[in-house]
Amino acid sequence: QVDVNQKDIEGHTPLTRSAVQGYADITSKLLKNNADVNYQNNEGKTALMLAIENGRSDVIDVLLGAGSNVDVQDKKQYTALLYALLMND
Repeated sequence: QVDVNQKDIEGHTPLTRSAVQGYADITSKLLKNNADVNYQNNEGKTALMLAIENGRSDVIDVLLGAGSNVDVQDKKQYTALLYALLMND
């Protein structure tokens, strides 16, 4: 059995990598297999923050539907909502 929350050297999991790449189907499958939707990488960023930073709207929808917490703060004390505002500038 595969650990869907296994971290790499940068603290990324399959879910955070999937969010960066914009793979909505894979993101959904990982979540259905108990991937931690609010996991934070070494920078404190969640999959939702990474999806927002990379303009991955399909992944954003999947993560929000899975209950991603928009109020989690990264190491800079930024939230997903702040990233969304910054990306719209």
